[in-house]
Amino acid sequence: MPVPDFQSFFRPTLEALQDGHEYRWREIRETVADLTGISQEDREDLVPSGAEPRYVNRIHWTVPYLAKAGLVMTTKRGYGRISDRGLALLKQKPGKIITSDLDEYPEFLAFRTANRKAGSQEVAPVIVSVSIESPDEQLDALYAELSADLADELLAQVRALTPQQFEILVVQLLVAMGYGGSVRDAGQALGRSDDNGIDGVVKQKTRWDWTRCASRPSSGPAMWAARKCETFPAA
Repeated sequence: MPVPDFQSFFRPTLEALQDGHEYRWREIRETVADLTGISQEDREDLVPSGAEPRYVNRIHWTVPYLAKAGLVMTTKRGYGRISDRGLALLKQKPGKIITSDLDEYPEFLAFRTANRKAGSQEVAPVIVSVSIESPDEQLDALYAELSADLADELLAQVRALTPQQFEILVVQLLVAMGYGGSVRDAGQALGRSDDNGIDGVVKQKTRWDWTRCASRPSSGPAMWAARKCETFPAA
């Protein structure tokens, strides 16, 4: 079956620990996945960043949530076991365990409650919602959304530039990428309006002094070229 939502890992994680023994948290991953019914194929499904399997990420975040509710306890770094409260919840709650069940415990409710102040005025406590995704997945999704919005806004601003401003921007970008090093005014825009191209000079001094010319051929706006204009030995 596909990787279930974040909260669906609460009960399987407690069941994997119900014998009361101490476990290394990473040791219970496959047991939890088996109890959840995740297929081997779906265990290869990665989080948006590609850093780790989705089910591993969700189990990783399940443990601190259960710990905040006092259902599991950490015995030492990377190790833990189920608590008496966790065993009691398994008996009292035969079905799926979700965040509203954890809200019954003051410690978890305090964890989910954000007390904010605006100046001297106190604001009523706000309950932090828990998504079906893990915090890492939520951050990845937010980053992708912000990146897309930023790209659209940047593209709109670039399209609004005059031809001369655009040529200056291209040269400045090349300098920022390392062409020209830290030499002040290494980039110089040389274009003329209505010449159907982008021209500029960026100087770079390494073993040889290079004068690089960036140009856009008139064959199409997507065609870009960087060609060596002239070389001479560094003095």
